[in-house]
This record gives sequence, C-alpha cells and structure tokens, in this order.
Amino acid sequence: MKIKFTKKKLLLSILFCLILTFFSGSQASAITTDEMLWGGYQGQFESKIGLGKADPRDMIVSLLKIAMTFLGLFAVLIIMLAGFKWMVSGGNEDKADEAKKMISGAVLGIIIMLASYGIVNFIINSMFDVTSTTVL
Repeated sequence: MKIKFTKKKLLLSILFCLILTFFSGSQASAITTDEMLWGGYQGQFESKIGLGKADPRDMIVSLLKIAMTFLGLFAVLIIMLAGFKWMVSGGNEDKADEAKKMISGAVLGIIIMLASYGIVNFIINSMFDVTSTTVL
C-alpha cells in the first residue's frame, strides 16, 4: 500500500507539527542532572541494570570510541587487502585499477570517519559544557 504525499498534505502535516510543538511547550525550570538525564530515577536504573554511577554521556562517548576503533581497523584492513591485490595483479591493468579504487574508497572512508568523529566530538563536548552543573 503506497501513500501518496502531495504538497498540500506535506504542508498540512508540517503545520500540524509546528502547532503541536507550539502548544505542547512546558515551563522552563531549573532541574538537577538526575532529573534531566534520568528523569529522577537514577537510583532505580542503577540497581536494576547495574550501571553504577556512569553518566550516560560518558557511556555514549566510550561506545563511539570503540566503534571508531573498529571502523579504523576495518579501513586499514581494506587498504592492506587492496595493496596485496595490486601487488599480485601481475601487470593486469584491470586488477590494478580495481585495487586502486579500493584504496581510494578506503581513504575516502577514513576521511569521512574522521570528519564524523570531529562533528560528534564537538557535539558531545558542547553537551558536556551546557549540561555540566558547575557553580560559578
């Protein structure tokens, strides 16, 4: 079953979302980090799933670092495989070109990975700065 979106339906749905967002706002109030991050249930979460005192932001950062490590290793392995293919191509231009494309793809992947790491690192650091509970 396909749903056809016309311009009118799309504009109406955007308008509905904007109206819903406008009228569903709540009052701004100063809340603690426990209330903001855990909804006031940090102790219950800690006892149920055994997280300890770990901050969710720290957990996200550590998971991202692990993922980036595996992606970097994968890219290096692809470059090594492409280099091996290039070496054993035996002068065959098609195989050498395929290996060159693999290397350029892996290098492009590393560049994209590093750029995404920089963007995510900036966002996480900004989130730490905004949500930290330091007294001036």
